[in-house]
Amino acid sequence: MKHFDYQILDDNFKTIVLKAQNEQKKSLVKIAPEFGNNMYEYQINDHSLIYYNPELPLAHFLNGNPIIYPLPNRVKNCHYEYKGNKYWQEKNSKPIFLHSLVFDEKWDYHEPEIRKDHIQLETFMNIDKNHPVYEGFPFEHKIKIFYKLFEDKLRIKYEISNHDHKELPYGICFHTYFNYLTDRNNTFIKAPAQYFMELDDDQIPTGELKSVKNTQYDFNEFKSLKDIDIDGAITKLKGNPRINFKKSMEVLLDSSDEFSHIQFYTPLDEPFFCMEMQTCSADAHNLDAAGYEKAAHLLTIKPNEKSSGWLDYKPKLC
Repeated sequence: MKHFDYQILDDNFKTIVLKAQNEQKKSLVKIAPEFGNNMYEYQINDHSLIYYNPELPLAHFLNGNPIIYPLPNRVKNCHYEYKGNKYWQEKNSKPIFLHSLVFDEKWDYHEPEIRKDHIQLETFMNIDKNHPVYEGFPFEHKIKIFYKLFEDKLRIKYEISNHDHKELPYGICFHTYFNYLTDRNNTFIKAPAQYFMELDDDQIPTGELKSVKNTQYDFNEFKSLKDIDIDGAITKLKGNPRINFKKSMEVLLDSSDEFSHIQFYTPLDEPFFCMEMQTCSADAHNLDAAGYEKAAHLLTIKPNEKSSGWLDYKPKLC
């Protein structure tokens, strides 16, 4: 029998806990809206899928599942261009080069709702001329993130409403830090794609797309992360990515068509790895302005219109 429940905890910081249970499996998700809306735990039975270091702040881009918006990852020289206009990516008068503007912001939320087949938390942020994010992204809008926990999956959905008189250009990324549920040697990735993005010396995409064949970015078949040390993106995806933790769990990542890139971060000396689903490349605004529209995949919203997309984590115990 399905059962859904939630708690709102206030121990040092406010945490929303979503729960789902059936005869075979218990799932639990923890979200901290006041600290970047960070989903810092996704537990399936005794397996904790998301890496969380309590010695780091929750509103930190090296912890949990930061939301990277509206310019995922790196932005060249902290400047970006759109439709001939040039902007600083900055907040509180400080230039921002990496991980953009909202990962440490406070989000509002509504009381969780229990539906027939899932439990849902709606979180939101209104960005107007008085909001800190507006300084570096001067477009009035509202962004919502929905966390929807089903008995067999977790869905994260975003929805953006453009309240401005001008078109809004955006990208979004869920920067998921995964635990190694087994050792690194027995963690396998399959992420079918045609290209990886060439990078310059500052790890900024040049706009050129290179074949993944015979490179470290070739995950067209399952490959162990044993010796893989990369920090870059693949695109022209050809199927749903999967993570196989041998003899433990396999996780399928399913998503709407908005998600066009996967960013990998697999440092050899850390207890985590990242496989980030993105709706665009890094430095997408500048690449788009330079004529690399295909590589950038920058998304836009006309005035008074909306855009949305979703990402599913579908774990299956071995």
